[in-house]
Amino acid sequence: MDKSKRDLVIAIGLVGTFLVLAGRGFLPKNGASAPGSSAAVAVPSDLSFLVAARRNQKAIGAQESIWAREWGRDPFLPQGAEVSTSGNANLTLSGIVWDDRTPLAMVNEKVLKVGDVIEGYRIIEIRPSSIVLWSPAGKTVELELFQSL
Repeated sequence: MDKSKRDLVIAIGLVGTFLVLAGRGFLPKNGASAPGSSAAVAVPSDLSFLVAARRNQKAIGAQESIWAREWGRDPFLPQGAEVSTSGNANLTLSGIVWDDRTPLAMVNEKVLKVGDVIEGYRIIEIRPSSIVLWSPAGKTVELELFQSL
């Protein structure tokens, strides 16, 4: 390769490297100093940024107090219904995802399928609006999704 072709390849390589570095933000922006340089850090003369930060903190606190409020009736339950609980166990059925092949039930905030055991009760059937459990005493217990008030 002659000298002019080699110089052209080197120049193209350097320009390409420069473009890649500039595109990835490795080179300093206009008037900015490179990382690690001894340039002074600009500090605003007023403290308005502290006032804005304090105002944002108050807004966050106000939003958290709104989130902590009691909402009343669960909007996902039909009017006049409550979440079903079993009388002789601490089991709460709060949801069913119905599918012919793989139905799932949410009991005590755990997602379960047929055959799973929770607090000694084995799920033997999941229906569209109820589940059937086998109790440790050898009896079947049915939990309905919604219980009328």
